[in-house]
Amino acid sequence: MTTKIGYDNLNSICLIVFLLMSTVVWAATTNSSYEVLSAVRVITGVMLSACLVFLFAYKKNAAKNKSTFIAVFAIAFFYTYGFFVSSINLGAPDIGFEAVIGIFLAVVFLYLIGEHKGTYFPTSFGLIFVVSALLILIMTYIMGGLVVDGVPKFVFSRKLNEAGIDVNYSQSVSKFYGLAAIISMYMCFFLKPITKIQSGSLLFLSVVFLSLSALGGGRGDFLAAFIVLGFVCYLRNKFYLIISAGVVILILAGTNWEVVSSDYSIVRRLQFLQSSLGMRDVLALNVYEILSERPNCLLFGCGFGYFQDYFNYPPSLYPHNIFLEMFVVVGLPFTFLLVFLAWRGLLKYKEQSIGENVMVPVILFFFIISIKSGSVFSSWFTMGGLFYLVGMAFKENNRIGKTDV
Repeated sequence: MTTKIGYDNLNSICLIVFLLMSTVVWAATTNSSYEVLSAVRVITGVMLSACLVFLFAYKKNAAKNKSTFIAVFAIAFFYTYGFFVSSINLGAPDIGFEAVIGIFLAVVFLYLIGEHKGTYFPTSFGLIFVVSALLILIMTYIMGGLVVDGVPKFVFSRKLNEAGIDVNYSQSVSKFYGLAAIISMYMCFFLKPITKIQSGSLLFLSVVFLSLSALGGGRGDFLAAFIVLGFVCYLRNKFYLIISAGVVILILAGTNWEVVSSDYSIVRRLQFLQSSLGMRDVLALNVYEILSERPNCLLFGCGFGYFQDYFNYPPSLYPHNIFLEMFVVVGLPFTFLLVFLAWRGLLKYKEQSIGENVMVPVILFFFIISIKSGSVFSSWFTMGGLFYLVGMAFKENNRIGKTDV
C-alpha cells in the first residue's frame, strides 16, 4: 500500500509540473516576461523529466494498467496513420518541430492522467498552479506587462515587436488566466479540509483570474472559462449555478456597453462576432468541399497538411476545429469510431470514478477551446483526454482508484 500511495502522489506531482511547464509561457506579455517564463519552462521541463524517470522506476512495482496501454497505442496509431496517408497523398510530410512537440506533450499528458487513480489525486495539488499564477501576475505587473492606472489593461509589447503592429489582445493570456480561474474555483468548492478564509480567498482569486482572462481579450478562451466555471458551480450545487447566473444577468443589464466597448478589446471582439466568425465558417465550408470532392478523404482520410495543400493555405490556416481536421486527416469512419469509443469511455469513467478530480474541468476547458481553434498538434490536452477516454472504453468494471487491470 505504501508503494501505491507513493506512486500516485508522485504521478500527481508530475501532472501539476506538466501543467505548469506546458502553459507558463502563455502568460507572457512583454519580452522581459517571456524570457523569465521561458526560463521557468526549462526548469519545470527538467523537473518533469526527473519526475517521469522516478515514475517509471516506481511503475515496476505498481499495478499494470491495460486501459493506459490501449490509449497510448491508439494515439500512436492515430498519428502514424495520419502520416501514412499524408505520405501517400503529399509525399514526405513536413510537419515542423512544434507539431512533434505537440504530439509528445499529448502522449505524456495521456500517460499521466491514465496512470493516476482518482481516489488518490489530491485537489490540493492545484494550489501549486494557483500560487504560480498569482506570482506570475505580480511579475507581469512589476515588469510593466499590466497597467492598473485608469482602465486596467495588459501591455502586449512582445506581440508588437514580433508582428510589427499593435496587438491589443492575446488568446494565450486569456487561456492561462482562464485555467487559473477554473482551478481556483474547483479548489474553493472541493478542497478538503478547507476553512472559510481559504474558501473565500480561492473564490476571490477565481474572480480575479477570470477578469484577467477577459482583460486578455481572447473571446473564445474567456467564454470557455466562463462556461466551465458554470459547470464547476453545477457540480458543487445547482443552486450555486442559479445564483451565479443571476449575478451575471444583473451585471450585464447594468453595463454601459458604449463606454465598455471603447475601453476593453474583448467587448469589441465579441461584438465583431455578429458580422464575422474570423474565417472559421469559411474553413468549415472548405472541409465540406474537400470531403465532397475527394471521396478517398471522406472514407480513409488524406493525412496531415493535405487541407492546406489543397487550398494553397499557409500552415496557420487549418480547420480550427479538432474534429473537422480529423475528418480530413483520417476520414469520417475513423473519427466516428474515436468519438464513439470516447463517449463509451466517458460513461464508464462516470460510473467507476470515486471522488473529485480537478483534471475533469481542466480537460473540458481545453476541449471547448479545441472546438473553436484547436488542431491535432496544438491541442495536446484535448488529444490526451480524448484518447484517455478511448482507453477507458476497454477498462474492466472496477472502481477507479481501487484496482485496475
